[in-house]
Amino acid sequence: MVNYPKSQHGYISLSYRYLRLAMVVLVLTLGASLAGEIIWGTGWLGSISAYYYTPVHSIFVGMLVAIGVSLIALKGRDSIEDMFFNIAGVLAPVVALVPTTVPNEGIEADETFIISTTGLVRNNVPAFLVGLVLAIAVGFAKPSTRELLNVKARDLVTAVTGSKAARLGGGALVLMLVGGVVWYFQWSDHFEKWAHGTSAIAMFFFIWCAVLVNIGAPRGLMEKLYRKLGEDPPPVPQPALRRKYMWVAIGMAGTAIVIGVTQSIEWDQRVFWLEAIEIALFARFWVLQTYDGWEHGTTCELPHTHPDDR
Repeated sequence: MVNYPKSQHGYISLSYRYLRLAMVVLVLTLGASLAGEIIWGTGWLGSISAYYYTPVHSIFVGMLVAIGVSLIALKGRDSIEDMFFNIAGVLAPVVALVPTTVPNEGIEADETFIISTTGLVRNNVPAFLVGLVLAIAVGFAKPSTRELLNVKARDLVTAVTGSKAARLGGGALVLMLVGGVVWYFQWSDHFEKWAHGTSAIAMFFFIWCAVLVNIGAPRGLMEKLYRKLGEDPPPVPQPALRRKYMWVAIGMAGTAIVIGVTQSIEWDQRVFWLEAIEIALFARFWVLQTYDGWEHGTTCELPHTHPDDR
């Protein structure tokens, strides 16, 4: 076991490391659960999401909700990356709580869980929306009660809303919340059918955007984005690490393109392998970024560093 940290810096760094590593463990846990069900249970299904209707159910839902919370809780290296993490983190629980359609093949009637997907959605989605409202409120309510009583209105607006990127990210989350509420309550049948796939695609897209931030590419577009939002571009990582990030980005985009252009080929597990590769590449990116920030964890140095905390 790792010695308990003896400084504030060590405490924060160790918490950071464990939280990041826990996300990798979650992905591996899902892999183990899927492997067990494929070998000794249902066998191959058309997608990972279809295992929602098998004994993988609890691991699948728990993993996605935990990863979503972690993506929101962990701050990115800068406000741009943090914005992408937050949006992806909000989408992950939607993928978990709104199931894909019941597979037509591969699951016998007596093998499925006797559950009402409509009942699950009607219970879980409103509860998630309440949690999202509270999360957005907490995210914007930075000043303490005492600070709120002593600052001027103009300074309060700046303190609460933060940078342009923070305002853009917060605005995007509010729009997602409002849009989700309208979609769910106005067209509930359509929501149950399409929210899962739409959220999954969007989640992986914003994770891919976070990978691009770490690469600093495409350079011209990134520099323009950072200038527009009043941010300083992050330092470019070491060439070897940057190449590894780049292969992750290429792999994520390339896999989606290959799967998309082979729709005419009969392949029952097409979506399964798309999801599996994208999840594996996300885990690869997360491991690389965890390694990159292993020593410092946060972007700022904290006082009272103890030598035993390294």
